Amino acid sequence: MRDSLHFTIVTEKYKSGHRHFEVLEDRLTKLFCWRQFYLNGSIKEEGTMTKDELIRIGKWKFYFENGDLKEIINFDSLFNVPYVSAIEIAKKQNFIMPDIDIDLVVVENKIYWQIRKWIMKNGDGMSSTILVDTNDGNITTQTGEV
Repeated sequence: MRDSLHFTIVTEKYKSGHRHFEVLEDRLTKLFCWRQFYLNGSIKEEGTMTKDELIRIGKWKFYFENGDLKEIINFDSLFNVPYVSAIEIAKKQNFIMPDIDIDLVVVENKIYWQIRKWIMKNGDGMSSTILVDTNDGNITTQTGEV
């Protein structure tokens, strides 16, 4: 289902009729607000992830089947430069949502946020890519065609 703004709402149910998951997709930021449920209807997990690569970002809550909170994991704490910071760094390089894709890559044993800006010309897809170091935020620039 789409609303009149920039959100898409996706829900799925078990055969029993209980909710399986709910996703609120923000098409401008390309983020999913995710909620998954146990078969009994209790919430299983909730948090935010990237749409394209399904990378968990920010704080996620995980629950026991009875609905009690099991643990909270802050996925942003895995990197000195978390997702939101990498997006801000990219914005300064004119890489702006929703015209970019972002994922994690490993190059020479270092982890980077790979941020790709797509440009369509005459039916050909071209991209400009920057790599943002997850440790120090330094940028490596790459350009390529698809």
